[in-house]
Amino acid sequence: MRVLLLAAVMAVTLVVPAGAATIGVPKSDLPTQSKVAKLYPHLGGGARYTSRSSGLFVIDTDCASDRLYRAKGWYAAYDPKRSTAITAAKPYVYVHVWEFRTVRRAKAALAAVRDLPARCPQVDLPTGVTEVTAYAVPPVGEEGAGYRMHTPSDHGWATIGMARAGARIVQVGVVSSRGGFGKDRPVRKLVKAAAARAF
Repeated sequence: MRVLLLAAVMAVTLVVPAGAATIGVPKSDLPTQSKVAKLYPHLGGGARYTSRSSGLFVIDTDCASDRLYRAKGWYAAYDPKRSTAITAAKPYVYVHVWEFRTVRRAKAALAAVRDLPARCPQVDLPTGVTEVTAYAVPPVGEEGAGYRMHTPSDHGWATIGMARAGARIVQVGVVSSRGGFGKDRPVRKLVKAAAARAF
């Protein structure tokens, strides 16, 4: 589960120091803790951790290495008030907002994400083979894409949903170590909420 969590979060973003240069995406374009807690009540009273993010990593055509699509943006992780097991009912939740240099680059990044399940239905991780399947996101922005990751040997599940409007992309991630992917409705609502905030 630990490796799947890293794959779902760190393999798709490169976090940069807080002292990096000013970027075009303000931190206020990320959903607030209270907004996310309305969809995931176990996060009520918790705190939002944020950091700048310098790009989107997508698994490349060899289904092993990553390709970086450079962009400027923010990452947020939403933590509960008290530490708890990461389950389908109480998942780990995060959101990214990126702004690419051009609309063309944003489209290319999202196209790579959309093609991932067909291109790499299985990805090798240290804990075992991870299955990658397509996930249908709600119709927000100009286009969207999503996928799910499941590592049977590591008991890890992750749902990734993304949307694009112009040169901006939002991404939400919901990760569990027990009980499967969890309910679909909060994920879809979070994609809509993140897009409404950033677009």
